[in-house]
Amino acid sequence: MKERRLAKAAAEAKAAAEREHAEALGEWKDTIEGIEQALDAAKHYTELWDESQAPIIPKKNEELLYVVNGAELVEIKSRKINYGSTSHGMSIRIAKGVTYRPSVSRGSMQASEEVPTVLDEGTFVITNQRAVFSGTKTNRTWLWAKLISVNTEVHQGHVLVFLPVENRMKTSGVHLGTGQALDVGLTRINLGIALATGRYDDHVAQIEADLRDVQADRPAPPPDSTYLPASS
Repeated sequence: MKERRLAKAAAEAKAAAEREHAEALGEWKDTIEGIEQALDAAKHYTELWDESQAPIIPKKNEELLYVVNGAELVEIKSRKINYGSTSHGMSIRIAKGVTYRPSVSRGSMQASEEVPTVLDEGTFVITNQRAVFSGTKTNRTWLWAKLISVNTEVHQGHVLVFLPVENRMKTSGVHLGTGQALDVGLTRINLGIALATGRYDDHVAQIEADLRDVQADRPAPPPDSTYLPASS
């Protein structure tokens, strides 16, 4: 009976380990596929989009890299917060028949916090020179040559991509959605920046290095010795 329980426990442990390995292997393959797609896009960026079908008017030598429909323009805005307080005091007996009651006081304090705010919905276009948001009410352009950084922030469960640029007081960016739109959007933003700032070769070399590193880190299958029943 004991041997049967040990064998059952070993079989269950082996099955669990094999499931974990299969999941890790699937994630590894997905990661490789994503890097390979980014590398292929970088090497053939002039073939990614037909500029004659562009939702914006391309400038001279401008190559479209990606288009996201249904994107949201987001801007950091200050929101005031009011804190109110009221104190009624309490009666304090000083002597028999004599009490003292502090005066009633009311006060308020005002502060502010920076909050991402959706301004509009429209189309987000990534090129080798800039990013452009074209909405129903607002248009916005970010030149890669003037970009300070690319920042991602999670707000209320949504990943926002902020693109602060030189000589613009308010920081703005976009919400691209989830899944492929976000993942591909971020890789194409990085590609656009590399093309605009003369770092294209380094960008491609880095993707190739990342691919080699991930390929070399294939999840190893669990050893069978892990599941042998413990000796009595």
